Amino acid sequence: SSGNILASQGNLLAGQGGGVGADAGESYTDDDDREKLVRVLQSRRNKARLVTQAAQTATRNRALMLFSIAVFVSLIDTGGDLVVAATLVRSGHPRSVRQGYTTLGLSVFAVVAEAILALSIGQGTFGALVALTGLSPLLLTYNVLREKGPEYEQVAHKRNLAISRLAEVLLQSMPQGFFQSMIVLQMLTDPSEDALRVSWVQWASIAT
Repeated sequence: SSGNILASQGNLLAGQGGGVGADAGESYTDDDDREKLVRVLQSRRNKARLVTQAAQTATRNRALMLFSIAVFVSLIDTGGDLVVAATLVRSGHPRSVRQGYTTLGLSVFAVVAEAILALSIGQGTFGALVALTGLSPLLLTYNVLREKGPEYEQVAHKRNLAISRLAEVLLQSMPQGFFQSMIVLQMLTDPSEDALRVSWVQWASIAT
């Protein structure tokens, strides 16, 4: 009977040892899985951060490209009209001089009207002063591309840009385009030897 008792105690100890070994094995497996999970999460976070950085870089590049286009168009549009007016006035031909002053008058009327419009839609004194220089599209494009401030401000910036562009087309681009096209047509059909030649600035001004 004592032998049976010892045997049963040995079996009990063996079972406890196996249980301890199993617990140890399970504990090790849990830690290993936890480390793998941490590494996977870190890898996903790094990938998400890289994707976010790439998206931000693409957004900045797009904003820079659009702003550069706005700068180019504004400078060619406003500067081209002034260069054309100055060229016509300096030509000395009575008809060309009148056309030059008319071109200048159209430009002045357009920027004054845009300045008044800037005040009426809430751009303030600074916006009106920028409009007087003919560079209002630059300021408005910058405000839209910046994408900062409350949502209602972003909506207002987009609305102001749309209104300004429409006013620029109606008050400056279309009148100047029609008038300068007429001037170019007269230059091209003028048979006199001292007729002015059409410059690339005139073509660029008409195109913008």
